[in-house]
Amino acid sequence: MQTLGRFPREGCFLYGGKWMATAVHPDGMRENALWGQSSNQQFMALPNGSMAREGDFAFLRPSQSEAVLQQFGPIAVYSGGEIVEDWTPLPPG
Repeated sequence: MQTLGRFPREGCFLYGGKWMATAVHPDGMRENALWGQSSNQQFMALPNGSMAREGDFAFLRPSQSEAVLQQFGPIAVYSGGEIVEDWTPLPPG
């Protein structure tokens, strides 16, 4: 499958899945349609030579309503290569 270009040589699993979002970090990370999606994990293809390692962060740009933020914990604010703050989402209504 790798020879045919249907499966990446490098990849990672994200906790959670079926995210309505676009991958933005690490550079070149993308969904892998062959593997498919799951609600508790998601396999993401990485470009060859990716520097992503276990414990690194992946960032996605949401394409859905901010109303789902209530289902998660605080938002980690990432700046200058590190998490600098935690923001608690406003309560609904």
